[in-house]
Amino acid sequence: MKKLAIFLPAPTPFYKTLLQQLTTAFTRLGLSVRGDTTLPGEEELITFCRSFQPDAIFEMNRCRWEIPALPPSVRHISWIVDTLGRPMERLGGSDLLYFFGHNWFSRHPRTGATMVDWLPPGSCQRTYHFEEWHEGVHSCSFVGHISFPWTHEELQRPLTTETNRITRFDDFLPEYESALQKTRQRGFDNDDYVRLGLKVMTQRLGIRPQLDKVLCYDIGCRVIRMRNRQRLLNLALATGAEPVFHGTGGWQAWPEYQPFFRGHLENPDDVRRLYQDSRVNLHEGVGIHFRSMDCMSSGGILMYLASEDDDQPGGINTLFSPGVHFVSATAENFSIEFAEIMHHPEKRRQMAWQAAREIRAHHTWDHRAARILADLGQL
Repeated sequence: MKKLAIFLPAPTPFYKTLLQQLTTAFTRLGLSVRGDTTLPGEEELITFCRSFQPDAIFEMNRCRWEIPALPPSVRHISWIVDTLGRPMERLGGSDLLYFFGHNWFSRHPRTGATMVDWLPPGSCQRTYHFEEWHEGVHSCSFVGHISFPWTHEELQRPLTTETNRITRFDDFLPEYESALQKTRQRGFDNDDYVRLGLKVMTQRLGIRPQLDKVLCYDIGCRVIRMRNRQRLLNLALATGAEPVFHGTGGWQAWPEYQPFFRGHLENPDDVRRLYQDSRVNLHEGVGIHFRSMDCMSSGGILMYLASEDDDQPGGINTLFSPGVHFVSATAENFSIEFAEIMHHPEKRRQMAWQAAREIRAHHTWDHRAARILADLGQL
């Protein structure tokens, strides 16, 4: 193994930084690395392979089945960070197929790939380093995007082709929210949420739906992400704190969040400083995220909204200890946990150092790159 190509899905500041970090990690292991922040089409990919002659290609959110023209001599590593509405059985063909969500990995049928596993994110010690703790100037922050509110056109989408009775997405949403409230969601993946949505449509609304890829994504992912982030942010606002929100997406389209939005941070150094300058950094739970790792690596205090899966394989409690490396809170005790960590700077100082040391010891991109090469060596 001498040459590796890395292709990430979009030319955003986040992916450009991630490409640099992954390139550095694999280069340290002695590989010659080239990459880009777009997924090339098949013809472009074949031309690239003829020129660079990679031994393996690492791609995010695309599996080998989706690029059948890739030469069989080139090994393919796929890391599914977003299923993009695709069911599990359509993801395969790669030599290594990694899932960002452990629940996705658990539900995959294990067909069409040599090895299937869970791969959590890492962090970069050069970018998200921590040398000195100081008291934060912001009460709390959230870094990331929030989806735009549903548009009129989205709400008016029909869910069936029947003409005598039209049921629209707007009719479905309140029934779906009610079902989510009553359903225990341990181990759920995107397909489970879609199945729950279909159950609501057939049993509560009495329709036989026809869902396209966009509707599957909205039901299986966007509704859930929007719901979880609203829940967390509203809990933070209810404490009386004045948070700062940074990121892309629809922040300014939400009247309740717009006053706290401070723009998008493109420079990773600015993100690191925000983590360090915030007494608490909020994350809505449901899996270990890139931001969780970067926050702890920076010596930021991560406050994580607990979920059903935290103690399950792949849950945050299986890699980190609540109360030691981060703060775990439920909707019921959020205000208590928030006040407790806010009023104890010494506890925050100790947590900052403990979290940063744990990342440095076990969860850098160097660790992830070594893991990927070791897995390839087992095939």
